[in-house]
Amino acid sequence: MLNERLLHYPFKWAFRTSVAVVVPVALAVVASVAGVAGQKEPPWVAKDWTKWTSTDCLEVLNASPWVIVKHYRGLPKSNAEPVFGTYMIQLCSALPIRQALLRQEQLESHYDKMDTQQRAKFDQIHSTESSAGDSGPIVIDVGSVTDEPEPPEGSGRRDVVRGPDPPTELAVKLANGSLILPTRVTLLKKELFSVETEYVFPRQLDGKSLFGPEDGVIWIARGFTLRVPKGKPPIQLQQKGFGALGHPMSLDEPWYTFPFNRLVYKGKLEY
Repeated sequence: MLNERLLHYPFKWAFRTSVAVVVPVALAVVASVAGVAGQKEPPWVAKDWTKWTSTDCLEVLNASPWVIVKHYRGLPKSNAEPVFGTYMIQLCSALPIRQALLRQEQLESHYDKMDTQQRAKFDQIHSTESSAGDSGPIVIDVGSVTDEPEPPEGSGRRDVVRGPDPPTELAVKLANGSLILPTRVTLLKKELFSVETEYVFPRQLDGKSLFGPEDGVIWIARGFTLRVPKGKPPIQLQQKGFGALGHPMSLDEPWYTFPFNRLVYKGKLEY
């Protein structure tokens, strides 16, 4: 589940604050990562997670190999400014993502300044969040955020081009071409300009790991739009099958990939 504090652009702790504030910050993080790519190693390589700064956490959560970010531009219905949006897929079950979330919580709680007793209490509460392990399910969070254009002065209205992409069917494809459907789909957030959905997949199938060395990549496919019942999130959604590749509001392509060679963390494949 995405962290409640941030989120309204890239994930886990970006999707829940104002687009006007977070998008420029996230874009700056991505730009800085690109700018220094040839000068230093990223935090998930260079540092132990307990030494990450808030900026390091942002980089892991928004610009690391465990995240896919797509940007799109909508056409305005009037003379208002065009609408810009972001579509994001995050491997939330991956250890570095979980550690970045926990580290951010440590920083906000002033963990590094706590005494031994206070740290022990904090560690007990969060004992499972930073631990390695292959027994849990694969958790994928998908979010869509649409920036809102400035309405004409004195118009008293908003010229919204389109809302965020709605929750869709999701599946992962194995090396043999078969599609694996999620065991649980939860709509975590649905607002005028942002939607966030969590998909849970089994890590094993017939007693074997879902992905093997022969795969080389995690393929993720989007399908048709899911029906969202009335109510306030979190809401359990029903995905009974998988339709065509893509849907009327899909982006450039319905397939998204996480290459194995980029998902190695501390010498181990993490997803």
